[in-house]
Amino acid sequence: MLSPALASTTKLFYPSARVKSIDWHSMLPWVALGLYSGDVVILDTTSPRDGSPSVVHTIHVSKQPVRAVRFIPQKNWIVVGSDDLFLRVYDLTDWALVIAIEAAHGDYIRCLDIHPSLPLVLSCGDDALVKTWNWDLHWANIDTFTGHSKYVMMAKFSPQGDTIVSVSMDCTIRMWKLGAPLAPVFVIEHAHANGIDCVGFDATGSQLVTGADDFTLKLWDVNTQRLMKTLPGHSGNVTSAAFLPLAPSIVVSTSEDKSVRAWNISTGAIVWSLVDAGDLGRAWGVSCKASHVAIGFDQGCCLVDIHA
Repeated sequence: MLSPALASTTKLFYPSARVKSIDWHSMLPWVALGLYSGDVVILDTTSPRDGSPSVVHTIHVSKQPVRAVRFIPQKNWIVVGSDDLFLRVYDLTDWALVIAIEAAHGDYIRCLDIHPSLPLVLSCGDDALVKTWNWDLHWANIDTFTGHSKYVMMAKFSPQGDTIVSVSMDCTIRMWKLGAPLAPVFVIEHAHANGIDCVGFDATGSQLVTGADDFTLKLWDVNTQRLMKTLPGHSGNVTSAAFLPLAPSIVVSTSEDKSVRAWNISTGAIVWSLVDAGDLGRAWGVSCKASHVAIGFDQGCCLVDIHA
């Protein structure tokens, strides 16, 4: 069921195993799905058939779940993190395995991110660590950021690329200077009442949005670490949140309450929602590109355009 104050169009659906990670390609009309089945599916969103995007390729990665997937457009690669603790990189031209890094983390790999300009991949996991990897140096582990006491659920490079933010089940937000893993720039203790699942920067790098198992989203000023706003409304754990690129005052969130919501961060109002969309189950992840929003659910992914 749609509940709009913003408009939405072009709703496509692809049925699949549970989608644990989802990512838009920045230059191609492709969406990557990391699935609980251990597969990665690449979808082409320009040639839908019967309301479903076409499959470009399926990569059979592992017998264990894939929780993290990201395109690396600079190299025409895709990087994948799975529960067998491997990082794997595949070429998008011939789908060949570029490298497999064994024991990249000591426990499940939760999230990956790509540096905006340097040859770096960011990873985090249930071993409470955040790591950077340099593909120009034979995928060497450059830095390991320590300090979290529980699972690190998500880590992101800032838009400027000079800092890293990480969030954890220990209820803290940590900001790190790239290349300086020993001491964080700041730590926000007790940022949420329960474990934090997701974090995202706005386009300027001056604001953060976090979502947590206390069912709320929160907005933070990066420079002052001040809490700017709390957004209640979900009735389950908030699994992901991202700013909408073409509407910087809008944040899109997903939740285990089976809903997707768009928030006006100036007013705190819910301006669009997708609730119980065809009984797709819980909503696990969101990726935004321009006005395009890709959402991962228990039963597949949904693609919509959100616009004023």
